[in-house]
Amino acid sequence: MWVSWRIEDRRITSRILDLSASGALIDSQEFVPVGTQLELLFATKEGEIKLQAVTRNFQPSKGLGVEFAGMRARELQLVLKLVKRLFTLRTSDAPK
Repeated sequence: MWVSWRIEDRRITSRILDLSASGALIDSQEFVPVGTQLELLFATKEGEIKLQAVTRNFQPSKGLGVEFAGMRARELQLVLKLVKRLFTLRTSDAPK
């Protein structure tokens, strides 16, 4: 899964390594200071999800950890549907 994110005047597209209802781990070597506000845009089967996020962690070899901020009910509902769908896909692909 991919996310497009904006920092200042730049737009970057990166792969999502991990996703939860409260945040994500973004595959990025782009240093972003902790506390920086980001705008995220997910284009998913559930619909377009536009979220505000705050960087919480950055490790060059692991990626950029963000926490979603100020989600409204609609965005939260879409994120929860997405997390559920991805979890279902992951568990159905696991060896039995």
